[in-house]
Amino acid sequence: MFLKVLEFPKLWNLILKTKAYEAKNFLATLVSEILATRISEKTFKISPETLPALSKIFEKFKDYYSEQLLNSPCPFSFYLFEENPQMSGTFPLRAGKIYFESSLKDKIKEILKKTSVFYKVTDWFDLGEVVFSVNIDPKIFFFFKDIFLTGTNSHICFFCHTNWHTSDRCPGLFSTEPWKNFDLLLNENLFQFPEKLWKTLKEKDTFPITQEWNLFFTRYFFLFPSFLKIVFYKFGELESWRELDLKLKVPVRGGDLGLSLEALETGKIKESEEKASQLEDKDFRKSLILAFCSLLSKMFDKTIYYLEDALEKVPTNFLKSYLLFLKGYIAYYQEDFFLAEELLNKALKVDPLCFPASYFSLLTRYQRDKKFPKVGHNFEHPWILTWIYLEPLLIKNQKEIESFLEITIFNKRESAVKRLKEGEDKFFDLKSVMEEAEIKKYSEKIDVLRKKIYEGGFNSLERAEKEALELTLELQAYIYNQIKKIQKTLKEIIKDYETFRTFWIKYPYKKEDAFFGTNLKEIGENINKIKETLKKRDISKVLKSILNLLEESKEKLNNLKISQEKLKSKWFFRNRLAYFLKVFLIGEGLLVSIYLVPLFLIPFNSITSFLSFSWFILFSFMILVISLISVKIKRDDEFLFMD
Repeated sequence: MFLKVLEFPKLWNLILKTKAYEAKNFLATLVSEILATRISEKTFKISPETLPALSKIFEKFKDYYSEQLLNSPCPFSFYLFEENPQMSGTFPLRAGKIYFESSLKDKIKEILKKTSVFYKVTDWFDLGEVVFSVNIDPKIFFFFKDIFLTGTNSHICFFCHTNWHTSDRCPGLFSTEPWKNFDLLLNENLFQFPEKLWKTLKEKDTFPITQEWNLFFTRYFFLFPSFLKIVFYKFGELESWRELDLKLKVPVRGGDLGLSLEALETGKIKESEEKASQLEDKDFRKSLILAFCSLLSKMFDKTIYYLEDALEKVPTNFLKSYLLFLKGYIAYYQEDFFLAEELLNKALKVDPLCFPASYFSLLTRYQRDKKFPKVGHNFEHPWILTWIYLEPLLIKNQKEIESFLEITIFNKRESAVKRLKEGEDKFFDLKSVMEEAEIKKYSEKIDVLRKKIYEGGFNSLERAEKEALELTLELQAYIYNQIKKIQKTLKEIIKDYETFRTFWIKYPYKKEDAFFGTNLKEIGENINKIKETLKKRDISKVLKSILNLLEESKEKLNNLKISQEKLKSKWFFRNRLAYFLKVFLIGEGLLVSIYLVPLFLIPFNSITSFLSFSWFILFSFMILVISLISVKIKRDDEFLFMD
């Protein structure tokens, strides 16, 4: 059985820096001492029984270089084979792992069964993998960042910072609106996002063209030629990076500029240059198109020349900071960190909110051996936090990054939860006065907000907090509307109450109908209670009791209205009867007087024959009729308040 040491140059230099050469010699010594015969510089012949000893190599290497490794795996892997190593370069390998030819699977299992060490044999694409306790993945969310730096390309991709492919073959170049991808990425829960990447990693038919991988490759959306659509057609609307809307739609434009940009996006560099040459020299967009053509042709000096030419022509701080950033980023990519920091700081002076410049300025300082905790407090903006969390070059400090991210998200989530709780409290206070449809509507809205807060990304958190505030304001508006309705109803109740009260004040039979006064008193007390309650600052908790008092008062008023009709009828009848008796008795008194006078006065004796009893009866009847008619023709309101 043979063993080949798989070294990953980018990881060696990134993790061990100046100690890389020393570490390689240390590794070679460990392998020679523990395993067996060296066949070539990186190939050894080993005895199958020594297979468990591979874990000791990892263990000793990790112990010796623990300060350099931190959260990263060992920058090498082992590959076991029987004759000539048959390794395909079509699938990614990971650092700190032990791979073997699939034909050795049964043999390796048989050997390991006889040992007492922990092990696990699994598949990795077309290969097998042995896992010992020493090279189990660390307990962090993004545990496989090493995979982005174990490719065969000597340089990382200019656009996505992996070395799986050359810059001109980056999958992100096929995205027509990469800024919208980044907006989608900000909606993702960052702690769940690596799990989605890992799940699709070994799906040969779709990897790496899934939506999740597309979001990863285009996270630095501002580096792609497609971003020039915003730069070219929307620069007049953007004074600062703060105003950049990631949901921005850019209309398709024609002309030489549009055709040149379209050719650039599809990789037709010569065609793009030809179309750009038709543009006016004073147009900064001509220089910028030619700069990107040179960039994709890997002519960085020429790219810088065109960027400097464009800088003299741009009118806004957004454009100036963008061009200065591009110059600084090119210096960063070429590992000229001092020049990169100088140019990136210039971009930030022009526009302090140029987030790409801010991020890569911090990353430049990190590359110059400044440890993550010293710059960690600067990584607080959602864009910057997302970039640093996904950045493969920061593999050593992934645990610190995730701890910092957890704290930041916890604080943001706590703030959003606090906002949501305010809305929930108001909702539960109002639930008892809401209709079923309203309860369902607000319950669903709260459930959606809770899901955004606990499962969504930065965008979801920010939107959830904003929507939670809007929910609280909406419920507050609901309370105000309820108060308006209450005040309107209360005004009507008071009006009716005063009418009944006026009636009761003049009603003469209070003792007989005391219930009316009792109900009227209770209504008055309810009105006073409602008025006092409405003076409170927050009446959401007592809204139900107010509505109950209103309903009770309305019900009592309805009862009083019915009772009032009966009392009025009683009052009418008694007043009519009294009026009738008054008129009738006055008439009868006059009639009797007429009959009695002649008896005492001699001159009237001549008419005594006329004042017979029959006439008395007739006149009495006439008085009765007149009394009845007078009662009948008198209006009801004249009787109601008649003394």
